Amino acid sequence: ADVICLQAIETANCQDLAGSTVTVSFYARAGSNYSAASNNLIALVATGSGSDQGIISWIAQTWTNTLTATVGTAVLTTSWQRFSYSYAVPAGTNEIVVGFNSPRTGTAGANDFFDITGVQLEAGSTATEFERRPIGTELALCQRYFDSLVTPAANGVGINGSTASRIGTRTSVTMRSSPSVTISGTISINDGSGTFGVTAANIAGQFSSPNSFQLDINGLSTGQYRPFIILVGSGTGAIVLNSEL
Repeated sequence: ADVICLQAIETANCQDLAGSTVTVSFYARAGSNYSAASNNLIALVATGSGSDQGIISWIAQTWTNTLTATVGTAVLTTSWQRFSYSYAVPAGTNEIVVGFNSPRTGTAGANDFFDITGVQLEAGSTATEFERRPIGTELALCQRYFDSLVTPAANGVGINGSTASRIGTRTSVTMRSSPSVTISGTISINDGSGTFGVTAANIAGQFSSPNSFQLDINGLSTGQYRPFIILVGSGTGAIVLNSEL
């Protein structure tokens, strides 16, 4: 079966590429038993005129005015090589997917793989050096789409109501959109009288914006109207914020 890797690009980051030429560049190599036909790795670019319709919608082929093109076919060896291919983005494009398709034909049990790194999509018909960003910048850009609040220890405050407890805090950065908020594992809260575990089963409701979130929690035995702090880093779980495309 084919192995396909895909990355959707947010509308805000690709609208200015509509009607222009772009270049996709990347480094790749093959395992010693790579079984794709002719050692090929296919680079593709897909476009649409909708806004942030997401990768799942693209796979289902429900993007507005979707168009998918093979921009190049890299012939891999077991040594690293850099490849680059140019593509004319259609006018009216509002969203882009960059992807790779490995059309497997063999049944090798070991070393049937490809490695890929340094993928870059940029304006123009010539690939430039791969842009390397400071780790702090890269982290903030990633947190725009996904964050897992596991540190620091005290990460948000709340208060116990008459029927449910309410907790909330600001997001680390302004996220792409209002995230979904879930609890993974068990987080802890402390109201000064003791520490209490909270899991996804305790969540009665949620509210979020790109800059903050709130969870309503049932089943706590703390005193009514007692304030508390969230001890995310001291438990075995995390508060997960997801605004992926």
